[in-house]
Amino acid sequence: PDSTYTLTMPANGSVKVWARVMSAYGCVDSVSATIGATSCPASFSLLTGNADQSLCSGEAISPIHYATARASSIAYSGLPSGLNTAWDGSLATISGVPAETGVFPYTVSITGAFGNDEVSGTFTVRQVPALSLTSAETTENQRMCMGDSIDSITYNCAGATQAMVTGLPDGTVYSFHDATIIISGVPVVDGLFPYTVEVTDGYCPVSTNGSSGVYATPPVPSLTHDGPKCNTAITFTASDGSGAYDWSGAFSGDGATKITDAVAGSYTASVRSVEEHAGLTCYSAYSSEVTGAVISVGAANGQAANTCGCVSGTTDCSGTCKTNTTYNTNDGACTGSCHTAYVRRWNQCGLVSATYSTYTNNTCNAGCPSTPTRKAGCRSNARGGIWSSYAGACETFCQTHARTGYFPYFDYTYNSSTETCTCYSCNY
Repeated sequence: PDSTYTLTMPANGSVKVWARVMSAYGCVDSVSATIGATSCPASFSLLTGNADQSLCSGEAISPIHYATARASSIAYSGLPSGLNTAWDGSLATISGVPAETGVFPYTVSITGAFGNDEVSGTFTVRQVPALSLTSAETTENQRMCMGDSIDSITYNCAGATQAMVTGLPDGTVYSFHDATIIISGVPVVDGLFPYTVEVTDGYCPVSTNGSSGVYATPPVPSLTHDGPKCNTAITFTASDGSGAYDWSGAFSGDGATKITDAVAGSYTASVRSVEEHAGLTCYSAYSSEVTGAVISVGAANGQAANTCGCVSGTTDCSGTCKTNTTYNTNDGACTGSCHTAYVRRWNQCGLVSATYSTYTNNTCNAGCPSTPTRKAGCRSNARGGIWSSYAGACETFCQTHARTGYFPYFDYTYNSSTETCTCYSCNY
């Protein structure tokens, strides 16, 4: 039958083996063989990781694992400080974060009873460029009004060869020169704008973040006044703005209305909107300047006590209202009746106009009443010899007196049967 024999070989050399076999009939036979043993050195094999690695300062290497065989000891040389090594007799490991920069060729060596082995590689550790805020801490996260310049933001980026800033509001820009980044400008849009600053030396990027909050410009308000007035204060009124109001010119302070003194003179003002945002004050542009006048009245100015001057067709008082007209302080116009000596004209409006016209804006408006009132004016008596007993005599009488103004008649009738001449006039 088959037989199995296990032999422990020496580390080096040879062993002679004899075997004797006996058959079932008592026959004996033997065989021999010489077995040689060859010595094997210690060895490495890479399991995971790369022996050659490039990385940036502050980064961890990708761990490297080696399997070892027939090794009795291990040694590491050339590794940058900060890396960790471990060996359990069959597995060697390199890991960690390099604490220095540069190029580091390294070697890992093992020794064995019948020979040694080693592996090598290179770690290239690059210095990350600097990126630090050098302007005031408050500049990195600013809040501002649209149209106002931002406070310049500066960063030191020594070692960088490239730089980029993204996320800035329109109207702001950045520059990169002499290892310095500067962000400046005037935002022209409102909103919250987180931005990112990134620099690199071509291998190792580094970045930081900030934000710019831009508030919209308040609307420019409208400005009106209720002048001019005679010896009466004028009120200026702001509208269509937002928040509070800030005045200039004749006034100061806030509020939607401002009242002048009742002292004759010219008052000019403008106003702007004001909005508060968490301690930040935003202003609109000022409105256009508006000027109103307080007019002085009285005998000292050669005027009646209740009148003041006005210019034809306007409400700006600067002359003298005509006789029998009154200055209205509410709308700044001279109103009233024309002088009684207004010229009468024959057959105006188809009639003789002897009516008083209205007076507005320094102009007399002449005209006849829409419906004249007829009045009896004379009687013709041919028998008395005063008047002829025909229509022409009556016409002569009426027209004559209409022209002289004694009886301002403008029409007549003649009744031949009664010989009556009747003259008619406007009712005034």
